[in-house]
Amino acid sequence: MERKGQTKHQRMAVWQCLELTSRICRLKKIRKRSCIICTQPGSKACTGCHAFKYCSIECQETDWPAHKLVCRSFKIVSARPEPPSIDGFVNSKRAILFPVDAKEPQFFWVKCEWMKEPDSGLFVENHELETYYPGEEKRLRTNLRFNQNPLREKNLDNGFQIWISDSDGLEANQSIMATTKGKNLSREWRGNVVVTSYSEASNVPPTVPADMTMSDFRAAVDIFTTYGVDMSKERTGKCKGVKIRCFGEEKEAKRTTGKWSPKYEPIGLPVDHPIFAATVSPSPVSRFIRIPVLTRKCKVKDAWKATLGDTDNQAGTYLHIEADPKAPTGGPNGGLGWGMAPAPWQNNVGSVFVVRADGKDLLPTHLWALYGAISTDRVMARMTREGFEKYFEEFKKEMVQAGQQQFAGEISPYAI
Repeated sequence: MERKGQTKHQRMAVWQCLELTSRICRLKKIRKRSCIICTQPGSKACTGCHAFKYCSIECQETDWPAHKLVCRSFKIVSARPEPPSIDGFVNSKRAILFPVDAKEPQFFWVKCEWMKEPDSGLFVENHELETYYPGEEKRLRTNLRFNQNPLREKNLDNGFQIWISDSDGLEANQSIMATTKGKNLSREWRGNVVVTSYSEASNVPPTVPADMTMSDFRAAVDIFTTYGVDMSKERTGKCKGVKIRCFGEEKEAKRTTGKWSPKYEPIGLPVDHPIFAATVSPSPVSRFIRIPVLTRKCKVKDAWKATLGDTDNQAGTYLHIEADPKAPTGGPNGGLGWGMAPAPWQNNVGSVFVVRADGKDLLPTHLWALYGAISTDRVMARMTREGFEKYFEEFKKEMVQAGQQQFAGEISPYAI
């Protein structure tokens, strides 16, 4: 098809068709795409940008600290700014800028064109990035290419490249520090950083280049934290944990499904979920039995607050009972001394996430047994590894006799 003879209106019509086709393809991908954090099917869309889906509130909670910085920016640049050139090629692509001197990254449109190399005869892509890498920075500009996200154990929809400058004297990148929340980075990212898709050199260049998406943004943030790290020694994907449902959530499940949901629900939490933050301290009683567990309250629904007792979670409260007879009262956690849980864990607790601090699997049966150990007589006799291990075997037999067959053959939490 001859494109050079097209009028401006014809080129605009072609551009509009390309844009419509591109949007339809994006929508189809979003519907089929897995969760942005893990490999499970996504079902809960972001209500702000509607650009992708999550499989659960746990994954959305993990993504939110970084996502909230660019949710609005993505909506602003969702439409391509210009029609194709006279030869029918789209000469811009959506990219991500991590500015050196601002906390919020931003999506933007960068101009690009395909240049034919005289030696090979292949077309290579050229990006106009001079604005972000002036002078000496341009001369020392380089790019790092990726097609996998090792932290999430996922392949990327489109390979992308991170543009950096190795020029001396550049300031630390503030937006990368903001999106990674001050994690210990093995590489010090300095100066402006731009992320674009990449295409291999080819005989025929693509008509429409690949745009950066919100999924790519998530992957870029993860790569900032994992670049240069031996991931074979790091936790990746998800850790198996347990949600202890409050009575209000149990009743809600009964209303919607017609049956009671399990009190202890197995869940998977991303390895960078806020529950693993350094500021979260292990449960007091769990430290004594040498299986330190971390806890985090789920959001309490207003409907549960309306009925007395619906936000109670006795198992969640008991996990925070102080097991040290010499423990002082007061302090930053509001401790009330031995045998008592801090005030924030006594009322309106709601449902609670629980994981092992060491990243090993925590099974519902293990947590159920721990609650049994601290909610009956002779608590202190069980607050050692040996004491709890003995109690766990006794508890298993009792539960099997009571008809709870999931305890049959269950391994000890110390054997994981």
